[in-house]
Amino acid sequence: MMLGIRTATGLVESKPAHELSMVDFEYTDHYRFPSEGTRVTPAHSGRDFKFKDYAPYVFRDLRERWGIEPQDYIMTVCAGGAKYQYLEFITNSKSGQFFFYTFDQKFMIKTVSKGEKTKLMSILQHYHTHVMTYNDTLLTRFYGMHRVHPHKKRDFYFLIFASVFGTDKYIHKVFDLKGSLHGRKATEAEIKRGNPVYKDKDFLRQDIKIRVGPARAKLLKAQLAADADFLCQLNIMDYSLLLGIHYRDQPVPKRHVVRQSLFTQDSTDNLNEAPKDVSAAATDDKADAAADDGVEDPNAPAADQDVSTSKTTRATTTAATTAAAARAGAAECCLAAETGVVPVPAGHAVGGGEETGQA
Repeated sequence: MMLGIRTATGLVESKPAHELSMVDFEYTDHYRFPSEGTRVTPAHSGRDFKFKDYAPYVFRDLRERWGIEPQDYIMTVCAGGAKYQYLEFITNSKSGQFFFYTFDQKFMIKTVSKGEKTKLMSILQHYHTHVMTYNDTLLTRFYGMHRVHPHKKRDFYFLIFASVFGTDKYIHKVFDLKGSLHGRKATEAEIKRGNPVYKDKDFLRQDIKIRVGPARAKLLKAQLAADADFLCQLNIMDYSLLLGIHYRDQPVPKRHVVRQSLFTQDSTDNLNEAPKDVSAAATDDKADAAADDGVEDPNAPAADQDVSTSKTTRATTTAATTAAAARAGAAECCLAAETGVVPVPAGHAVGGGEETGQA
């Protein structure tokens, strides 16, 4: 998988930038990775496999939009070796899919079903338009989608996206908020196991208040509304606000490890920037094409956000929207989101990373 990502991403990043067209939202690169190598894939000691890179130029544009440098991305996602192995993330998701962190916990890799892949491809142009229009969108930051076909084994599809809690801060509490009270509380079993994901009733029972001031609250609510409206238009009905809280005056467990990233991610996102004017258009997923040892590229050139408090308890919170389950066509689609850091006059601060303004 790492070899496929490294090879495909490297080849795409080597191509000149161009204005995206409808073709780019449907385009897929196909690669063969025989052990002896080909003219575009390196030799390796593993078994033969095939690899697909979905809408590579669109995801390249999305990585650039969020300030992800190509070399840093490849080095982090594909670092390899014992020191840089993926970290398995245990989830209570009912999808049966697997989640992994990169070693520095900046990115997540999630296996998805073919139906989820098809759904994301079908809404990709709408998604691209939305995140390009709204700098502070809370939707997941998708960075790539791929398929691996191992030798004589079934295909598996996977997404690479930004970790919602990609921060060195220890997250003391996590809330999954849907705006509903029906069945919305952590079970006794979940609490007993430790590190539960609390829900709406727990949030109300614990009487947690997030104060960001009227101006920022207005901006934040407007962005939430815009994102929710976007999901509604796409018939995506199951989504929630993921809220992580770090208490500055509470101890951090000894088991918490601050992992050194290979790079520092910058962001120009803020809650004051006006949206850009970007038009939207619909697109459909192409049928899977036969594997190819070369890359037929339609875009190749002809010649090739200080926290003041009234109490001693201060907190930093991370917010995110996780959207899943596009019921249309029986396909589930996992979408997530995060906010930038905003100042808090009392009690808490909302943020997606550092306390001093990184989104």
